Amino acid sequence: MPPAQPSPLNEAQLDKYRQQLLLLRARLVGDVRDLAAEAFCDNSDGSHGARAPTHMADIASDAFEQELTLDLMARDEQRLQSVDAALSRLGTGHFGVCQRCGHRIPRGRLDVLPDAAYCVHCTD
Repeated sequence: MPPAQPSPLNEAQLDKYRQQLLLLRARLVGDVRDLAAEAFCDNSDGSHGARAPTHMADIASDAFEQELTLDLMARDEQRLQSVDAALSRLGTGHFGVCQRCGHRIPRGRLDVLPDAAYCVHCTD
């Protein structure tokens, strides 16, 4: 990894991205909490106090739904780590700089993906 360059963005731009990242982080934390509650509820059909399914097809369907929910939760947790890393880069003054090549990450990319750690060329 090349030596880290300081962020090419001014304070107003950095504050805009900080706010976007904090909003994204809050949404992801809520999503992970909700998915965890859904995946680990007491009854496999998601209801509280109702009977668990006994038919094989219902059990398989519930298992599939739980696996899908766990996959979504894992994806959101990974994105949450990415957002936390971007917030850390904001704190150290290296936000907006590709972590691989050291070049500036275009603002258009940051507007769409504020937690981007790499420029488009280094994303492969």
